Amino acid sequence: MAEPSNLGKSIPVIQPSDTSVTAEQERELRKLRNLFLGAPVGIGLVANRCLLDVNRRMCQMIGYTREELIGHNARVLYPTDQDYNYVGVEKYRQIDETGTGTVETRWQRKDGEIINILLSSTLLDSADHAAGVTFTALDITERQRAAVEREQLESQLRQARKMEAMGQLASGIAHDFNNVLTAILGSLEMVRSDLRGRLSADDVIYNHVRQAEDAGLRAAQLTRQLLAFGRKQHIKPDLINLDLLVGNMTQLLPSLIRADIRLDVTCADDIPPIRADAGQLEQVIINLVVNARDAMPQGGKLVVHVSRADISAAQVARYPEASPGPHAILTVSDPGTGIAPEALEHIFEPFFSTKLGDTGTGAGLGLATVHSIVKRCGGHIEVDTAPGQGSTFRVCLPACDNTATPTAE
Repeated sequence: MAEPSNLGKSIPVIQPSDTSVTAEQERELRKLRNLFLGAPVGIGLVANRCLLDVNRRMCQMIGYTREELIGHNARVLYPTDQDYNYVGVEKYRQIDETGTGTVETRWQRKDGEIINILLSSTLLDSADHAAGVTFTALDITERQRAAVEREQLESQLRQARKMEAMGQLASGIAHDFNNVLTAILGSLEMVRSDLRGRLSADDVIYNHVRQAEDAGLRAAQLTRQLLAFGRKQHIKPDLINLDLLVGNMTQLLPSLIRADIRLDVTCADDIPPIRADAGQLEQVIINLVVNARDAMPQGGKLVVHVSRADISAAQVARYPEASPGPHAILTVSDPGTGIAPEALEHIFEPFFSTKLGDTGTGAGLGLATVHSIVKRCGGHIEVDTAPGQGSTFRVCLPACDNTATPTAE
């Protein structure tokens, strides 16, 4: 930031004659002067928006010396003309109405840093604006930052409570539904076995029974997703090499995509082992690949990549589930339709799906299940997306320092 230009002439300090000020008054003036200079908040005096005096705290806040400020236009305090003009208009509007003008604004320190200021101003003479204005300035930068962080934490807490309630509801429904499905699938299997000996595989009735059985199996898969989301599914956490697990799925993954999609699966070296349930991690990979496929109506390149990364303290602050240190990273990236900002904050909620309105497909449990599994592993998910620019999902799973031999299954 450039040094302040001398937009206002230096104002001489008027020294009253000895005959007009008594010794007692001089002592009181010195007290007031010491209070002014040593106050823990910034205090200053302006006339015609020219700085006449400032105290020590004011200089500490803004980074200038008193000599660099006194006699100069107050514009030097503001990062833009817009900030400067707003304070001038709003401050005097409030002063005319109530006698005091209080505004929140921004100042720019000499080193260029922007700080947030609560500025309160009062006329020296209520009958004469030209006589000048005294002001106090309080640095509220940290207060505002803390308020933003508190709001983010409260939002995350509300989301966690909502997800917990939905998980309890989902698991309760899934258990009852699973009991019904077990009976239905058992009956269908007996009917199909009975018909197999009497009807050909091409018979209409036999095909109807087989289709009903296939639909029941799909419903059973949906039930497993509900149970996984509700954390009621039986899991077997083990020490796993994520790169080996993904490598073992390279024969399965192509069957999940279309011919116009090219699958690119790569793994970096030195991937740390993680502790998780292999079956659930396979479900995470399948759900992410299927979502990417559905977001690529024009085809293209779908990337699945496994890498290693160290999670920083800044990332931990953004993701409450995260922990600092080495992680195995699963990245699934597509060049597809992307996700709109208004939908992004809901994608991990159960029963929310962008597919429901257009095609009628999708139960809205895929990403909710992914989020539930990853969170259970102590990891977190980062999403980089924009409409028309594709999506990248990064599943970050903390490394396990267990010395046991990891597996891929």
